[in-house]
Amino acid sequence: MYTPPQSSDYFRSDLDAFTSGLDNGDEVNEKIWKVAEGHRRKSKMKELPEPEFIEENQITVYKFLILSMLGDKLQNCRSNWEDAESIHITSSGRDNLEIMHPSTQKGIGLMHLTEHAGLSMDKTFAIGDNFNDLPMFEKAATSIAMGNAEPEVKKAATFETTHHNESGVAHAIETFVLNAPAGSSLT
Repeated sequence: MYTPPQSSDYFRSDLDAFTSGLDNGDEVNEKIWKVAEGHRRKSKMKELPEPEFIEENQITVYKFLILSMLGDKLQNCRSNWEDAESIHITSSGRDNLEIMHPSTQKGIGLMHLTEHAGLSMDKTFAIGDNFNDLPMFEKAATSIAMGNAEPEVKKAATFETTHHNESGVAHAIETFVLNAPAGSSLT
């Protein structure tokens, strides 16, 4: 993972703007900053000195991840890029955009996995909670939204399970896979 040298400054600026109007803004700001710095250290991000570094070093780019807690800023970025046919824009949370090649969507990945394993798509399940899961929901025979999923994701799902903090994935597997009624399309 690579990040531009000024990314921490950008994130800090957005964080300050996001928390400035909150009653407990300083406390929220500090907590979010600590989590973000923990992720940065854990992921062992390297500095991207300049965009040309990617091509000069023959780095394969799978995804660009843009982080901001400012929804207007993310929407502006999306608006500027959404008509480009050579990319796919999605999100895995309210604070990010993911920009990648159109063939790297989760639905296409699910199709490749089932084909590779010699399985049929009519027996597939997909569990997700955000917009980047929608292409997978479109391809899977059964789609299950987490209880904490975005409302639009829940509407697109066949079923809904409990919140991720309440073992939602385990609940979904137990309810819709292991204990599906005999003879149903879920068995």
